[in-house]
Amino acid sequence: MSDLNSTLERLTVETLERHAFMFAESRSTSPDSIDWRAHLDFSGWRSGSITIRCTRGFSELMCEELLGFEGGEADEDLTRDVLLEFVNVLAGRVLSEISPEGRSVKLQSPRIVESESQESGVERHCVAIEVDGQAAEVVLEFQAQAS
Repeated sequence: MSDLNSTLERLTVETLERHAFMFAESRSTSPDSIDWRAHLDFSGWRSGSITIRCTRGFSELMCEELLGFEGGEADEDLTRDVLLEFVNVLAGRVLSEISPEGRSVKLQSPRIVESESQESGVERHCVAIEVDGQAAEVVLEFQAQAS
């Protein structure tokens, strides 16, 4: 695992624990099904994006843990909003840690996307996690740097 993948995994697990009271374990494979993609673009010293790809069960569990709902109490809009806020917090933590000193990054508003682009020349880092049998994957992508 690369240093950046290790950092991404560590910060994902820490952020889930601190902000959503969820205790994640590493997974060797991506989720079998993807119901939600919370995506946030950024620009600055590097341009790219961070996306959380997860099952509906993962996002519902996050909403339940974060807001104290019991299974099925939270509606789809609230569940989506919690996931969007989480990708925002995670992006801030990851980019703050990996940015060179004194270099800033501008975060766009997070949004739910139906699919992801498969651009060539993109530097991609992925970590898969699982919480209580619910899977997710965090994908950090950097656009190719101009030579």
